[in-house]
Amino acid sequence: MILARSDLCESQHWSDVEPYGKCLEQQGCNFIGEAVYHGMLSYVTTALQSDGSLINDRQTNQALLNCVLLPKPHVEEFRKCSTGVNVEMLELLLRRGANPNQLWRGYTPWQRLLTLLHKHNWYVLKERYFEQLESNTLVQEMLLNWSGVVKLLLQHGANANTTCIENHVGSDAWGIPFLNSHHTVLDVIEHVFRKDVPEEAAELTRMVQESADGRTPLPNRPQQRSTEQNTGAKRVLELDEDDEPPRKRYSR
Repeated sequence: MILARSDLCESQHWSDVEPYGKCLEQQGCNFIGEAVYHGMLSYVTTALQSDGSLINDRQTNQALLNCVLLPKPHVEEFRKCSTGVNVEMLELLLRRGANPNQLWRGYTPWQRLLTLLHKHNWYVLKERYFEQLESNTLVQEMLLNWSGVVKLLLQHGANANTTCIENHVGSDAWGIPFLNSHHTVLDVIEHVFRKDVPEEAAELTRMVQESADGRTPLPNRPQQRSTEQNTGAKRVLELDEDDEPPRKRYSR
């Protein structure tokens, strides 16, 4: 028996777990989509290597990204500061050419993620204010994880000019209610990230603006410091500019 994710309930086989009681087929997931959803990285990698058309087929392509971004129905995800997103799986699909802006049932995977994030922010507030969550460390760690997912999608051409998929109810990080309107990518960044992780919010804002200007957004590169043996002066070593492969860009 193969368990796809370490955070599944021990009493449940992976094939029995469904998001919020809905059949995965209703979410647009076929068998490989279920494998994506449950984190079966080795199987999905082999399947895509054997049949590259799986990632390029219009319906399957859309379903695969939706399945990796679907929220996991585990109550403890928030408390473990998890996004519930298998980042390795997401990277695999994006490297194989999955399009975050491809329409499926009227919306894109990117729009669905933005809406999930915006709604998720409301649940964080509920934990914080109504259940008296005293420490912000958990919230900050969780938001850093989410920020990494957003950056990945922006790097792979996620549309900077799109909006959430619906007029949903919620509040920003300060508890101010949303207006009932479609929320832009920058709205989501402001409401979800600005209060607790302002530096991440600033970087995400920059990446969105670069993408909107037609440039390929890249996150700030890590810097490695070394000491010059002769002078003792410190210099900053930057990573090579060509250490990242060129990214495909899409438009909705």
